[in-house]
Amino acid sequence: QPDYDQALSSYLRLAELGAESEELESISPALRVNMTGWVQARLRDLREKAGEDVQMQLDELLAEKMSAAIEAGDRESLVAFLRQFGSQPNTLPARTKLAETQLGLKRHIYAEQLWLPLTEAEDTALAGSATAQLAELYRLQQRYQAAAQMYQALASRFTGQVCRDGKTGQQLMDDLP
Repeated sequence: QPDYDQALSSYLRLAELGAESEELESISPALRVNMTGWVQARLRDLREKAGEDVQMQLDELLAEKMSAAIEAGDRESLVAFLRQFGSQPNTLPARTKLAETQLGLKRHIYAEQLWLPLTEAEDTALAGSATAQLAELYRLQQRYQAAAQMYQALASRFTGQVCRDGKTGQQLMDDLP
């Protein structure tokens, strides 16, 4: 019987150690890996194999760490959190906050990379918000074909869903000039 609690504890310590580094670690003469990527893969495996109690521990810890990163609000805290735990479920609010931060820094491509996968999220509020953010970003960048696709998605998939500034997808579409 594997000791999942011990594994979780060990992986979390390793995640902390590798959070600041993007260097590759030598595993063997022919293999080098990024520590945080390796830990993320192990945490995904652990989530799949462990019982509900370990999954709940992991979710609680992730919620605390994500809350701290979002509260800090700076790019470095958010990137560090996502580097450690970005492949875990329920980290979408951190991705959204980082995208907003990137947009404020005029790093549009990074914001787009963070929002685009969120448009397919199961959480319709999150997906609608990401779609609305991308629609506006594309419109401001004069990428009209991409903007049109996002606005069409707002009108069809998120008709009654509040997506941005208290407006539904249909209202955002109707407000276009």
